Amino acid sequence: SGGGAYTGPGTLVNSSFMDSLSVEDAVDAAIAKLEEMDKGFGTTQFRLRDWGVSRQRYWGCPVPFIHCESCGLVPVPEDQLPVELPEDINYDAPGNPLDRHPTWKHTSCPECGKDAVRETDTCDTFFESSWYFLRYLDPHNKAAAFDKDKAAYWMPVDQYIGGVEHAVLHLLYSRFFQRALRDCGYLDLDEPFAGLFTQGMVTHATYKDSAGRWIFPSDVIIEGGTARDKDGNPVTMGRVEKMSKSKKNVVDPEDILDAYGADAARLFILSDSPPERDLEWTEGGIEGAWKYVNRLHRLIDETKDTLPAPGSPAPKDFDEGAQKLRRLTHKTIEAVAADIEAFHMNKAVARIRELSNALSQYCHPRDPSSSEDLDGGDPEKDSGKAADLMDPVRVNSANAEYQRDDESLAWALREGLEALVKLSGPMMPHLGEELWQMLGHETLLADENWPEHDKSLLSADTVTIGVQVNGKVRASITLPADADKKTAEDTALAEPNVQNAIAGKEIRKVIVVPGKIVNVVAG
Repeated sequence: SGGGAYTGPGTLVNSSFMDSLSVEDAVDAAIAKLEEMDKGFGTTQFRLRDWGVSRQRYWGCPVPFIHCESCGLVPVPEDQLPVELPEDINYDAPGNPLDRHPTWKHTSCPECGKDAVRETDTCDTFFESSWYFLRYLDPHNKAAAFDKDKAAYWMPVDQYIGGVEHAVLHLLYSRFFQRALRDCGYLDLDEPFAGLFTQGMVTHATYKDSAGRWIFPSDVIIEGGTARDKDGNPVTMGRVEKMSKSKKNVVDPEDILDAYGADAARLFILSDSPPERDLEWTEGGIEGAWKYVNRLHRLIDETKDTLPAPGSPAPKDFDEGAQKLRRLTHKTIEAVAADIEAFHMNKAVARIRELSNALSQYCHPRDPSSSEDLDGGDPEKDSGKAADLMDPVRVNSANAEYQRDDESLAWALREGLEALVKLSGPMMPHLGEELWQMLGHETLLADENWPEHDKSLLSADTVTIGVQVNGKVRASITLPADADKKTAEDTALAEPNVQNAIAGKEIRKVIVVPGKIVNVVAG
């Protein structure tokens, strides 16, 4: 009902006795049927493996055991925990540095007092990272790992972000630790994470020289569809794969930052594809983001002196042009907020670009004889999957009500530009701070509140819809937003172009899709 894809549980169809059952219930029904027919039985198969927790390295939690020739393997007494690592460690020789330490491993047996040696293996670093978020809640507690009441207040973690491999590694271990701590009485919570998001990988094309050796993209020159190295030798372009040092299909971040800046790099990463999908790193993509950063800076720089002062009171009334711009601004605020909450970062960037394109056309009117769409472009083209939530707004620069010296439009422009800067701040924080200062503010953008949309501006007073005759667009009509089907039909049929198209023909049917289109079938 909200316009999004249905993500709830499904029900079976065309499945005999399992029709209309949920997937979960259908599994139970199928098992029961097989058992009734004596063809099988239900069982639970756990995909569990032993976790080899020890590592032969310095960095990690020491395994708290002592080896005694008389008593065998003895746990370190609780009052001697935690076992701390030595700081005077030597990495010059291969092997386990703790095993080579001259004094650290030598101790006495807690049970018999004889000479003994510590276990020199350390725990897998997942052992610490599986519960560190609990320590963050109470980092200065010297009496316990964390306070149970604080854990009850702050946990679970709202959002877990990691690669898909975490589902069988860190995520699994963290859940194990959470259950173990719960069973030991340290927590009253079953699950450590409320939400899970797995991001895609950054990929790049691979290249090999004539000897079949991998080479870096920075050493490849592509001209006219032919790839060569810097010496002019032919290069073979391979598949686009996950960036890896072994295949050398990596890009040096320092080179990117030096050439384009951090904001352009961040914008490209966020805008190129949905975050759950892989991102192919291309020179053209980062260059396009860099051009947009410059265009945004130019828009504010060329407009700032024509705007009312920051904090100026809103006019009592807004003319048509200003009202349309305000609707677009507040629709963008609503859409960007929803996209960010849903991790649709690429869609959010597309909305921001739409708004900046619209504001640019208001600030720099085109030829007076032309009329331009202010929907800012198609987010499907900008981001691949974004749905166009914006109503097209049209501006004719010959009309006085759209001129920048109009008080209501100037105020609406400042509102739109400030919203644009605030919305783009998380994607381009350095640019955002500079643009915020250029707009006359002395505060930091980072200290500002996130913009809130005005619900009263989300719906237009009027809508413009097309009129088709036998599938061909013949006219467009403007109607009140709440116009009924009869009004839409009568208005459409009264259009001169429609009258000409149906002249001498019988009207067989008129199909009205409210707010979208009127289709006349005549013959």
